[in-house]
Amino acid sequence: MTTYVGPGVVNPYRSGVTGGSIPGDAATGHLKRLVADYIDELEPWDTPLYTEILKSARKRTVNQLKIETGIKRTRPMFVALTGAYTAADALITVGASNAALLQRGMVFRIENERFWATADPNITAGTIAVAFAQAGTSNVNHASATRVEIIGTATTLDGPTYYNSPTIYGDFAYNHPQRFQGQITVDEMAAVTPDWEYDTENKLLEMISNEAKYQKILVNKAIIHGLRQEGTLASGATRPSLFGGIPQFLTTNVKTITGNAPVSIYDVESITGTVWSTYRRMARKLVMSYNTKVCMNRLINPYRQGTLTDSRVKLVMDEFEIETGVFTAMVDPYMPDGEIWGLDFDGFEWLTYKNHDWQVRDTKDPTTMADARAVVGAFSMLMPKEPLMFRITGFSTNPLDYPLGTF
Repeated sequence: MTTYVGPGVVNPYRSGVTGGSIPGDAATGHLKRLVADYIDELEPWDTPLYTEILKSARKRTVNQLKIETGIKRTRPMFVALTGAYTAADALITVGASNAALLQRGMVFRIENERFWATADPNITAGTIAVAFAQAGTSNVNHASATRVEIIGTATTLDGPTYYNSPTIYGDFAYNHPQRFQGQITVDEMAAVTPDWEYDTENKLLEMISNEAKYQKILVNKAIIHGLRQEGTLASGATRPSLFGGIPQFLTTNVKTITGNAPVSIYDVESITGTVWSTYRRMARKLVMSYNTKVCMNRLINPYRQGTLTDSRVKLVMDEFEIETGVFTAMVDPYMPDGEIWGLDFDGFEWLTYKNHDWQVRDTKDPTTMADARAVVGAFSMLMPKEPLMFRITGFSTNPLDYPLGTF
């Protein structure tokens, strides 16, 4: 049975779509039809990130202009020296933020030497008092940025007191909703007149379908490039509400390659090792641009095994395994070059503003002879499991920097 979304306009959407014709909002008074399922399924290969988030993220409806979530943090397994250590010094310097995570009684391994924390940390100075050369190790100099690994806690045997552990609080993250919309207006006669571009007697419907695809691509691009901004509600306001995309949140585990140098396998091992050593689990999907993927193919290819008798050699890297596990590559056409994002889509929240899932609204002005429809949807996102994810940035995507190697 054919249904209708407005006077004389056949509904282009398949039966079974959730929702129906419901009263429009107070601003327009026009009819609107919910078409979220239809739009979400439109050519998913054009919007890889958006599609993956919809598939795996936790989804909820919101009705606030500032949406918040909590991000859990855990105590680290290691920190780093922020100043050089000189042999016989009774203090190590780790910086204020790291010192706040340490406690009296901790046992540290710095290279081959063992230290024991003899007092609570001085958070203001970013230091902690230590006894050096523990367990028969040699007391030597240690350069700034050397890893300080926490390998235990210990007490003396002379009736010790309990040593207080720091209380670890998580962070709050927030975002704003963004309303995506596009309107198509066509003269009533032109709407049913076929032409070379739209070989149909109902041109408006095909135009709306194309507009829906375009708006969906823009959502995908906002996920990649968006910067959040709180909108203003006043009449004539010039600050739209914008949601922040992935780079707005992906800040905990970042490895920056300096000098536009090529990325290496070690860079991937290093950043994934940092996450794994803290959480023992991590993101497994590596999202990148086409040009970055070409370079990753060339980076991996020298490690492949093949023979001169092979009639077909695969030069595409879709999945690879290193010490921290198996990772799968994913290309998004709108990703910037020189970026690899390690993402866990289960760790996202996809937020739909109340009564603003994808819909097509009848926006026709009855005083004119033009037919009009608008595609509208309002969304936002959060990444409450961001500490499990990572980012490698700033590297070259010139394929000539990545020799193919020989077989």
